[in-house]
Amino acid sequence: MKRLSPALTILVLILAVLTFANCKTTAPEKTDDSAVETTMGGEDETMDEQGISELANTAWAIEEIDGNSVVASPDAATLEFLAEGQLAGNASCNRMMGEYEHGEADGEITFKLGGLTMMMCEEELMDQEKRLLEMLPNITSYVKDGTTLTLQTADEKTILARIMDQKPSAELVGGEWFIEAIDGQGVLENSPASFTFAADGKLSGDGSCNNMMGTYEKSDDGKLSLKLGGTTKMMCPEELMKQDKSLMDIFEKVSGYSIDDAGVLTLTTDDGKTVTARRR
Repeated sequence: MKRLSPALTILVLILAVLTFANCKTTAPEKTDDSAVETTMGGEDETMDEQGISELANTAWAIEEIDGNSVVASPDAATLEFLAEGQLAGNASCNRMMGEYEHGEADGEITFKLGGLTMMMCEEELMDQEKRLLEMLPNITSYVKDGTTLTLQTADEKTILARIMDQKPSAELVGGEWFIEAIDGQGVLENSPASFTFAADGKLSGDGSCNNMMGTYEKSDDGKLSLKLGGTTKMMCPEELMKQDKSLMDIFEKVSGYSIDDAGVLTLTTDDGKTVTARRR
């Protein structure tokens, strides 16, 4: 076999070393996974709790609806954000109930309207009520700036409201009271007699035949006074009409109240007459 010359042998060895060096690969640097921070929903959850808490248990008097100042008596249109996402208020003529829910992003809110009383009022109040009830289900966001609340729809229509001094009373406000007895006499079977205390000092209900509206004042020492305003003028069976009148007569004279451990509310007058009711 023919041998390579020493010089050629050295050249081959050099080429082999260079080829091996070019084929060597460098492993990628390992990243430190511990330096990566995650926010698995914690921020959104905190924001949601803050959004709910700043509105819950507040009452607002509506001042403008889509750029138009509210009409008639002060606080004719109100919104009450109750606990656990419950909504109440005065639509302008009728009492309304519903729900509100805070969205995932800061400032997002939606409303779902539920029950509404069916009283008739002056035309301008009814028109105002119609505009408010049409706008509320379309609200998508809110801004709370001190004592002012701005609700806005997706097409940038707004409802402006100011906070009301009176805070909801947890023991009276927040649900409908169904009457069980009037001056010791049980109400008629399937009677619709009931009433609701609103956070803005408004009173509304069903006397048995006619719907009623009015106001109430409560003091810390258990004193309570009711002042009835307008009522409907419907005609009903005689027994319901009598029950309706008995209730209205006592309401005008109520001077105090108490709630026992069973959740029964008792309204009392100075001459010892009572109305008892409870939530269902």
